Amino acid sequence: MIRRIGSILALFALVCGVPVASAQEKPAYSFDLRQFPGAPVSVTDFKSYTEPGGMFKFQHIVCLTYTIRASQPVTSLRFAVSSRDAAGKEYQRLAIARDGTFPPGELHVGHPLNGRKDCVEMNVLREDAPVIAVRLLSATYADGTTWTAPETDLPPIARAVAATPSPLTASPPAWSASSHAHYLAVAYGRQDAHVAIFAPGQTVPSSVIALNDCCAMGVAFDAAGNLFVETSRDGLLVVPPGATAPSRRIPGAAGTALAVGANGDVATAGDSGDMKVHVYPGGAEMGSYPLPGIVTRGGLAFAPNGDLAVADSTSTTLKVYAHGSATTSRTYTVPVGTTLVGFDSEGHLAAASTRGRTITLFEPSTAVKQTSIQGIALQAFTFDVHGRLLLGASDGVYPFGVGGSAPERRLTGPPANSLAADTNGVIAAGDFTGGRVALYDGETRTVIAGLDGVRAVAFSP
Repeated sequence: MIRRIGSILALFALVCGVPVASAQEKPAYSFDLRQFPGAPVSVTDFKSYTEPGGMFKFQHIVCLTYTIRASQPVTSLRFAVSSRDAAGKEYQRLAIARDGTFPPGELHVGHPLNGRKDCVEMNVLREDAPVIAVRLLSATYADGTTWTAPETDLPPIARAVAATPSPLTASPPAWSASSHAHYLAVAYGRQDAHVAIFAPGQTVPSSVIALNDCCAMGVAFDAAGNLFVETSRDGLLVVPPGATAPSRRIPGAAGTALAVGANGDVATAGDSGDMKVHVYPGGAEMGSYPLPGIVTRGGLAFAPNGDLAVADSTSTTLKVYAHGSATTSRTYTVPVGTTLVGFDSEGHLAAASTRGRTITLFEPSTAVKQTSIQGIALQAFTFDVHGRLLLGASDGVYPFGVGGSAPERRLTGPPANSLAADTNGVIAAGDFTGGRVALYDGETRTVIAGLDGVRAVAFSP
């Protein structure tokens, strides 16, 4: 039906003599915009347009949006754009080549009426090729050096399938040891704390876990799907997938901040107990060690290599500790009141001051500033699968291209007091006052309501 509407609009323009103008078409396919590690470009969007192409003929123009994430200017870019089936088989492969001077952080928004520099004509409507993949193949830097993509492509995305029938009229799928990937955990409750678990595409929980505590301040999953819940008084709780109650408790870890690393390390901190950061290697109480720092919610983050960032809310120094070490490996000078930290998949560190409305990004493994973003009254942030920085504010979510200092757009919705992003591209924004979670999946927004006092959200890998 959507295709027919696009064709009718294009035919109307042709018959009536209207000058060539693109009518945006809602795509019936999905995007794979992942880039190879170290790529100096972050591709953030890809859209299709239908235009008259002659007597009763129509052409499909596809355009990409990307940000230069390199630390120096780039003088040439070579992209490959291909249509593929779900298994990754290519049916069509085209190229986009750009030459010029592209400064770090510069945003390029492709559009048919903008010279088509970042666009290409493509047959995107094949039902047997529903995936459009965009890959940067090569780039040349201003100093003459080049970046070249590996010959082996990235594996196909394993996409979660929403359960049927409709999540609004039937029981949702179970949360279990064999079914937990991409499930969403929502910690809520102003007095009696609960954690609700939602399957992909569902608005009815698969499980609701009641906790013997007033407040569940943080939730996070490890690689095996185990749920960690940070409470304000009852310590750190561990819930295996499918369980209806915690299987174990670490009593000395009560607080407000929680982080779980890719290797299973866990860090907690808060305004109770001894007011220190506690690190649990592999999530085990044995071998744990303390670190200094008065940390609030969102002030701990593990890097991909296992380094731990600690944002002391009373200090102007942000510290990073090497994996397994209680000795500082790097320090960053930050504004007082810097309470939020996070890493992207390549190790870029972001540090945010909610008081000063400033967020600063640093190059991986260094204290060199990449860019600074100011002016947004942010309440939370995270990175998505494409490396975009997502800022949560009182009027929705603001995505920033890697290295960009201005938002690409605004995802309009309720306040985003907590944020999480799934590897399938879904964004969850928790609204504490409204008791709801907004789920953004491309152009679609779904709201889960009735969860009074949403404090934290997290996706299971």
